[in-house]
Amino acid sequence: DARSFDYLPEEHETFGGCGIDLNALDMKAAYLPRILGGDLDGDGAIDEVAQIQRKSDGKRGIALCRAGIHPTVIGIENGVGTDLPADLVGQFEAWHWVTPGGERPIGYAGIDLPDSDGDILILERIEKQAVILYWKDGQLRSKELFHIVTE
Repeated sequence: DARSFDYLPEEHETFGGCGIDLNALDMKAAYLPRILGGDLDGDGAIDEVAQIQRKSDGKRGIALCRAGIHPTVIGIENGVGTDLPADLVGQFEAWHWVTPGGERPIGYAGIDLPDSDGDILILERIEKQAVILYWKDGQLRSKELFHIVTE
């Protein structure tokens, strides 16, 4: 059920089997859908992301599982590049998976996306900020799409 915040046993198995440490991290969604997937790195294999939370202090992050065997934790200790510091990851309120040339979420139609090897993950603080994660030349990269400062 994509409308549920509760992860299924199979989803725990997918991310645990990929190498995400589920003894230290809870799979805990703050927004829907709780899991997204596609082909981030362009290798033809399915990649998935899930929302996680460190058990010891509640710090939020994202678990990336590429091809079921390449785990990356984003936001608990490490960010990605200069546009996605670790402490920003827990502030996101929505996310979208975008296939290059495919349909984009409302509000992103006119925004240029960088050249990537595969799909793109948009992380959003609704109406405040958007940062993308994408794969290019063998590495995960980030780019801020917009940041609206409010006072």
